[in-house]
Amino acid sequence: MIMPTYNRDLLQALLFLLHKVHTHADGPEGNKMTSKNLAVVFAPNMARHLDSLDKPAAAMDLQQEQQDSQVTQVLVQTLIDNCHEVCTRVF
Repeated sequence: MIMPTYNRDLLQALLFLLHKVHTHADGPEGNKMTSKNLAVVFAPNMARHLDSLDKPAAAMDLQQEQQDSQVTQVLVQTLIDNCHEVCTRVF
């Protein structure tokens, strides 16, 4: 499935912004928002495991939810770290 143009443009802009924030994470006056920290914050809103979409929140197994959350965090962190390469090749 191809992502609609507006969604794709929004995702690309968000990834570039998060990457820019990430580049200012280090140093004595850094913002401490590494790509990992940004992924922890943004991953739940950017990506979800397909199985979680079909079930109500109360029905989700906590352990499975944690595993799915870790997978989506790694995905979002990878997208942030490699946004310039990903966006030019995929988009």
